[in-house]
Amino acid sequence: MPDCVKPIIGYVYSVAVVTALVQAAVSCVAPAQMAATATTFTVRVLVRVGDRLEFMGSGFLVSRNRKALAVTNAHVIEKALQKHGPAAQLYVRFTPPLNDNPATLSAMDRIYDVALLGTGIPFEGTRLSVSEPRPGDRVSIVGFSESNLAADLPRTLPGEVIRVAWHDRIGRRKLSDLEPPNVASWARTFLVRTSSECEPGASGSPVFDAIGQVVGYLVGRNEDDGTCIVYSAQRLREILSAMP
Repeated sequence: MPDCVKPIIGYVYSVAVVTALVQAAVSCVAPAQMAATATTFTVRVLVRVGDRLEFMGSGFLVSRNRKALAVTNAHVIEKALQKHGPAAQLYVRFTPPLNDNPATLSAMDRIYDVALLGTGIPFEGTRLSVSEPRPGDRVSIVGFSESNLAADLPRTLPGEVIRVAWHDRIGRRKLSDLEPPNVASWARTFLVRTSSECEPGASGSPVFDAIGQVVGYLVGRNEDDGTCIVYSAQRLREILSAMP
């Protein structure tokens, strides 16, 4: 048991207390392991412009049929295509070893602001959480930004989930704590408070829990309070399960 968790030996604990102690122990030892996992699975999304590659946003790798798919925001891809035309060639830069791989759009959901890019690269890894975080849970947003394009490794931004809500992507882009009667245009959302702001270019960054599972992905910043808007990985799991 880590030093940060010191139960009193000899006492009989309830199941709830034991569970809390285990969770606390995981939160103490996980950060270094989680950071290594996050670095391996976090990528840059790029578009070719002449003889150079232009940074568009962040993303992360998931596996489908033992091939790497890069997950990013739909608005990142739409921005690239609007700026450079529908024939623009997309690329994914793995981290490490900083290889640039051509990518093709495999799936996209505008409501959940998620896009999947096929790379054809053999890959197995990245665990998607089957449960949603709760207020008070500690998470880490791992990605790149426009302010630090020269960095080889992504930035890790620790944070805390402070609210679980629904985000209206189509209407007034408002937040609701109650499940709407028609969820077709609403995305399951977590607001995360971090020590510094989510920067431009971080869109599409994976959000990891304390044991290195992806619980969601960054889509933007809440202008009302400066928190980071994170969408649940639930819809991503559904898209992956429906793909051939």
